[in-house]
Amino acid sequence: MKQNFYIIAVLITLFIILGCQTGSNSFPSSIYIPSSSVNITGQITDNTGTPISGVKIVIIPSAKTVYSDILGKYSIPVSIDSQKITFLKKDYLSEESLFSQGITVYNKILIKGASSFTGTLYEKDTTIPITSANIEISSKTNSLNVYTTTSDINGLFVFNSIPSEEYNIKISCDNFSILTEDLTSTQINSGSHTFYLSPSSVNEYTVTGNIMQSGTNNPVSGATVELYTLNDLLFQNQKKLTDSSGKYLFQNIPTGFFKLIISKNNFTTYQKIISVDENEIVEDINISITTGSTPSGTGTKEIVFVIKDADTGLNIPGVIIEFKDSHFNSITNNNGSSTFIVPIAQYNIDFVKDGYKTQSRTMNMADVIVNPVNIIMVYDLVNNLGNIKGEVTRSDTLPFVGEVAVKATLHTLDEIGQNISIITVADQITGKYIFRNLQILYNPDGKEYKYILEAGYDFNGSGTIDTEEISYQIVDLEAGKTSIADIMLIAP
Repeated sequence: MKQNFYIIAVLITLFIILGCQTGSNSFPSSIYIPSSSVNITGQITDNTGTPISGVKIVIIPSAKTVYSDILGKYSIPVSIDSQKITFLKKDYLSEESLFSQGITVYNKILIKGASSFTGTLYEKDTTIPITSANIEISSKTNSLNVYTTTSDINGLFVFNSIPSEEYNIKISCDNFSILTEDLTSTQINSGSHTFYLSPSSVNEYTVTGNIMQSGTNNPVSGATVELYTLNDLLFQNQKKLTDSSGKYLFQNIPTGFFKLIISKNNFTTYQKIISVDENEIVEDINISITTGSTPSGTGTKEIVFVIKDADTGLNIPGVIIEFKDSHFNSITNNNGSSTFIVPIAQYNIDFVKDGYKTQSRTMNMADVIVNPVNIIMVYDLVNNLGNIKGEVTRSDTLPFVGEVAVKATLHTLDEIGQNISIITVADQITGKYIFRNLQILYNPDGKEYKYILEAGYDFNGSGTIDTEEISYQIVDLEAGKTSIADIMLIAP
């Protein structure tokens, strides 16, 4: 019986092969075998059939991106593991399609927004309207659909001709706390809504200024102005675009130090440290047009950079990436990454951040590039200072569950009237820690004082670190170098 089955299978296979070779109508002349990638094409129109240019087409999960041309047409290579394709255009409802095997043409009709959203602002627990508040709504599904307005003398505000989708609303005003809420699609175009703002319980101020073109009196409109903390995290998603007069405005900013970063295509990226302790008017910031242009080349290529710290291996946000002799530049996000889509050409690329040595790369986009491209940046040690880094481990090799504190202390026995004590926290997963730019001190006889490291962990869960839960290490610090000090905590 088995022998007959094998004979039948062989005969069927021979018929298929012969049919393919002779072009017989009984069998297909070719068999579709998906390659590692396919080219997806299509056209995007509105509901009247008019082509829509500038539509952002994004492949998920690769984030590969192209834009539709003046005829609404696009073409994009897609790997076979891609799952979805999304279509985004400001003022239009976003659209999304799941990939189907064998289909390489995706035409889309985008619907322009025709809804409105109305609201009124009052002081909390009163009927006193709030005037000149800033209201921003941002779509949860289409990052391009962000709209801003201000409240009038009656506290009223209106958004017209917006797509009916889910939004996040953010309301800010001097002397009031910021209000953020989620809006459902059913709330859009469903009558007027009332919002109440609470008086601010902390000192909050405005930060405003103008961006101008260097060497001229011309304002720079459409520049992105971002407000970062000094540890390079974007503060409360504070990101603004300059208006036609080059002006930007941040509201409800607490007292402290912040970093302003200004960027725009064709201009060099600029950053400035500011101190906020009252309403801050930043002096005019002048940015220069880059001397470069868009390189000529056939096709484009996507490249994703991830910037890492050489000592800790952690990703670095706030790194300025500049393609020299071209207008491409960007800043790494809070995850330390930045994505570019550039013409295929050779580039000289600089990676710049305060406190780190500038890294430079020459890259030819015609070469095979495996994303992401990791760039390692080395902290720029001051010659008369030193680093200490290491790893804290447990003697029982179990993982840490809570915080691991590491303290570096330099005792001078009051011989020179100066002591140093600094505390940091080791990474809970890797146990790694680092102290940067520690000062080196010498006694009156010229002998270097040593640093004493102590690492502690609350093994018994008492809420405090007991003496028996601490381990020590003595470290010699060398100027301009990094000393290694691994510490093992003895588990009870």
